[in-house]
Amino acid sequence: MWHFTLPIEARGVKIDYSSVGMESQLSKGARDNELVEKDNRTQIIKYQYAIDSNEKTINVENLSANSEVRKKVFRCLSCNNILIPVLGQKKRKHFRHKLDVQLNCSPETYLHKLAKLKFYEVYSNCIKYNQPFWVDFEVSQICDYYQVDFLKTCNFNKGKQKFNLVEYFKNIELEQREGSFIPDVLLTSAKGDKIFIEVAVTHEVSFEKIKSQHRIIEISIAQESDIEVINNQYLLESEKIKFINFKRKQIKNYCHGSCIEGIQPYAKCPALYNFFTIYPNGKSAIIQETLEWLQEKIETKSFIYHELVEVDNIDNRRNKVFLRKIVEAYFNKLSVRNCYLCRYHGSNFRNYDDNPIFCKFLKKTCNSNEAANCQFYRADPKSFPTFDS
Repeated sequence: MWHFTLPIEARGVKIDYSSVGMESQLSKGARDNELVEKDNRTQIIKYQYAIDSNEKTINVENLSANSEVRKKVFRCLSCNNILIPVLGQKKRKHFRHKLDVQLNCSPETYLHKLAKLKFYEVYSNCIKYNQPFWVDFEVSQICDYYQVDFLKTCNFNKGKQKFNLVEYFKNIELEQREGSFIPDVLLTSAKGDKIFIEVAVTHEVSFEKIKSQHRIIEISIAQESDIEVINNQYLLESEKIKFINFKRKQIKNYCHGSCIEGIQPYAKCPALYNFFTIYPNGKSAIIQETLEWLQEKIETKSFIYHELVEVDNIDNRRNKVFLRKIVEAYFNKLSVRNCYLCRYHGSNFRNYDDNPIFCKFLKKTCNSNEAANCQFYRADPKSFPTFDS
């Protein structure tokens, strides 16, 4: 809410204060500005917050125009000069400095101190009244259930970790030295663990603090409304809320034996693998199945060739891995028959998913495995698919 109003002269408007009929020559906006600034040609700064005689932050929106409020003293968070609450109905409520003081007030200092004090007040109340103050940041959950048996951990899940700071950190201090550092706010647990709360207005957390490995929550403040995340008692990791040096990998037993990574025979779901296969009739495919399924097919001699492959796309008609494998099979003198190897093959761009081949000899579209039963099939290395190195 804070903003500046420059004097009329600073905006290039010349006013002859001695001229007769000056009121009729000035616009309403110019008259208002002159009324505020004619006794003080400095910047007029308007703030939403001030501190009272008890050093508590006061939001002007919560004040009403009455005799009790007029008796109170409000001071600026930045320069400590007296602020006047403007509580009229026509203009938005705000605090302004008295016109008879020499201002040396920094909006950046105001925002920094406002956020720092607001965090201290809100968090202190959470401790006093046993209310939660939530933080939420990204973590990786790693399961170690089978680490001893298989020397392997599993990436169980990647998501957000939400927990209540007040449950662990029940002590809060303003600008308390910790080693060679003085954080804006220091949280301490019963075990002596520390978290730095740092407010960033113009300067982010220093490299030295980051390198110290202290856990840091950095809250970026660019305007008064940014402190609402503090009032809401909930800090969600974002561009404005950074969690520095927090433990991101959480390693423990998550699956309790039902392995989502497919460690057999304990897997919750069977592990699937991609196989390039050639059938006795010359047809070929990339199939995604279990090792048990493959073993059964080998025992029943369903394939004349099989190979474990890695693919990004299991659609075997378009996948470059499939095309490479049928070309390799041909040169390895395996009995593979596929339209992609035929001199008459072309591409069917209208229905590539179901029938990717256009046969130039038969003038029709078909699946690439139709070559297995085609009497006109002619393998020709000059027509084979080509690949980038």
